Amino acid sequence: MLLIADLVSNLGFFAQAVGTGWLMTSLTTNAAIVSLVQTAASLPLFLIAIPAGVFADLVDRRRLIRITNVALAVPVGILALLTAEHVVTPVVLLAATFIIASVEAVQEPAWGALIPEIVPSNDLPAAVALFGIDFNLSRVVGPPVAGLLVGIAGPAAAFAVNAVTFVPTIVVMRPQARWVWPKPAALRDGTAASLAIARTSAPIRNVLLRNAAFGVCASVIFALLPLYARVGLHATPTQFGFLFAMLGLGSIAVAPILGPLRLRLGVANTVLLGTIALGICLTIFGLARSLWIGYLVLFAAGFGWLTVLSILNTAIQFALPSEHRAAGFAFYLVTSQGIMALGSLLWGAVAARFGSADAFISAGILFIALGIVTRCVPLPWSSE
Repeated sequence: MLLIADLVSNLGFFAQAVGTGWLMTSLTTNAAIVSLVQTAASLPLFLIAIPAGVFADLVDRRRLIRITNVALAVPVGILALLTAEHVVTPVVLLAATFIIASVEAVQEPAWGALIPEIVPSNDLPAAVALFGIDFNLSRVVGPPVAGLLVGIAGPAAAFAVNAVTFVPTIVVMRPQARWVWPKPAALRDGTAASLAIARTSAPIRNVLLRNAAFGVCASVIFALLPLYARVGLHATPTQFGFLFAMLGLGSIAVAPILGPLRLRLGVANTVLLGTIALGICLTIFGLARSLWIGYLVLFAAGFGWLTVLSILNTAIQFALPSEHRAAGFAFYLVTSQGIMALGSLLWGAVAARFGSADAFISAGILFIALGIVTRCVPLPWSSE
């Protein structure tokens, strides 16, 4: 039930992403402004995730997720109406993206802590990979359909669809306890305990370091793909959606062999392989001037994407104590989204100065270098 609700919600997420990216490039082709969409989407998690994680450890997580999904339908629905009335400007779109992402940030740590509650620890790597497949399946289906929808009915239709996709999660998330507001002292003590764990735990620091190295380069995809697809590859809305989808399709294709690959190569070598593969793909993508080459390269990039992220997502779960799992997962989100926000600014500046193609090439080369440098940083792979 959780997987189905999550799949529908993710379909809405990618419809929103395609609609936002295409609408912004319709309003401006300034690379710095276009890249701010990803910054506006990532920054709230950086600002909110830690208190949200502490809060999620002190309340019924399922009820919290239900409440936030009800709340999310409001700004998404308003954005759909404003877009349909043709009154959206770049500033309005960035503000709406920031508000929507802020509400989403409240629930993200609770979602991250939910999986270990419903599966035993020996099934955790498979469960995390399964949710990764779920996410990438929606990445395959969502963007092309959203692109077709945008091409026919405009971005407002994609936003309206997203507003409806919150319903399954609202229905499935059945609260397990009555709502009790935590006391300020509990929030303060929980934050202090979480900070102490993150500061003193070497396994957590190692995962955060590897996650930061991944995020600073991966951010180029979400920051500049809409602009590069439209200006560099001359894609239509539907073709732009298929570019997004190929990344997810490649991730799904590698999922069945990920476990055997990790057992054969080891965790460290598997992450290195995935990182180098993704770096090479980004470099080729920047050099390509063909839409079909772009499809093939992003499909191959999906291999590296899921290979690295599934291991990092599992490693942080193994590193966290159960009583502070949501708060600890929040540090992972803060690192990921903070780096994504800063990386989007970086690649937007590079694209504004040298072009979006050169930004992809630079990110690919940096990906390979950081993968080699961080190879010696061990990742936790035990629940002990």
